[in-house]
Amino acid sequence: MLFLLNKGMNKPIKAIIFDADGMVINGERFSNRFSQTFGVPLEKISAFFEKEFKDCILGKKDLKSVIGPYFKDWNWTGTFEELLMFWFGQSYKVDNLVIEKALEFKSQGKTCVLAINQDKYRTSYIKEEMGLGKVFDFIISSSDIGFKKPQKEFFDEIIKKLPNIKKEEVLFFDDRVEHIKAAKEYGFNAKQYTNIKDLQNGA
Repeated sequence: MLFLLNKGMNKPIKAIIFDADGMVINGERFSNRFSQTFGVPLEKISAFFEKEFKDCILGKKDLKSVIGPYFKDWNWTGTFEELLMFWFGQSYKVDNLVIEKALEFKSQGKTCVLAINQDKYRTSYIKEEMGLGKVFDFIISSSDIGFKKPQKEFFDEIIKKLPNIKKEEVLFFDDRVEHIKAAKEYGFNAKQYTNIKDLQNGA
């Protein structure tokens, strides 16, 4: 396993960066599921994510204060907390196979990091309710630092929290091509994640 992870890399890998949605967490996109469940046109839901939500994931706006005006268009009569439960608790589940690999890597002395573009409410849910704060050595969220993947400043924050590890000793996984490209340009080893075999084989 160590050989496969380090294959083709100049230095041994000391830290592995995990993506959340599409890797550690799987499930149907909230907007699609909400549209199908409540019969709301997808474009009415997408409008929020194309506008205000972009500021929420950078920590510039509070989700609770900006999502309320959309409830009418979404025909949502429940509370903010009930919406979050549908969004966070019912739409997504942790991939236990990925968690097992993360714990295996940690047992080998590697630092495992979860790097996410999320607002503060889902960041908290991921850490506490999903228990991932106990799995990973630390979690870096865009809403905490004011930058998101694939911005260089986001990668800078990762390195700051890995003071004894160099860029070339980091293996970065993500399911989005643009994030992989930026991570490689930054100096990380980067691999696109499609399934558990990518994590097992490092390719």
